[in-house]
Parts: sequence; structure tokens; C-alpha cells
Amino acid sequence: MVATLWPVEDESASRFAARFYDRLTGEGTAAALAHAQREMLADPGTAHPYYWAGYQDAGRDAGRIPQTVDARRSSVSVSR
Repeated sequence: MVATLWPVEDESASRFAARFYDRLTGEGTAAALAHAQREMLADPGTAHPYYWAGYQDAGRDAGRIPQTVDARRSSVSVSR
């Protein structure tokens, strides 16, 4: 879950959500959140922390950045 610590402006929230959800599936919550925050920071129109710093991840996977696994290089052995 991603929530804000303070009320946010609708237009910047929409931009933030688009950036966040574009990355969410491939990167996980924490990485997608950090990426969206950095993009907002880099944009002169939303560089002020008001627009991006209030977003926080919470819940079961909060702060966890998953490891990427390359299935071609991975091997699993199962013993019985």
C-alpha cells in the first residue's frame, strides 16, 4: 500500500501515480516508489518535496526491494 503523509494536489498525484504504476510490476513497491519520487524531483514543476516526499509505502512488503532472478541462470534442486 502507498499512502501520503499529507494532502496532495490532484494533478501532481495523478502524475505520481502514473509514474509509480508504470514501474510497479517490474520493480516492486519500494523500487517503484523511489523511482517515481526521483522523477518528480527531477521535474522542475514538481521538484519541491511537497509533491513527492509525502508518499510512503506501508504493509507487508514495505521497504523491501525484491531481488531480480534470471530464470536462464537459476537452478533449483529438490531432494526427497
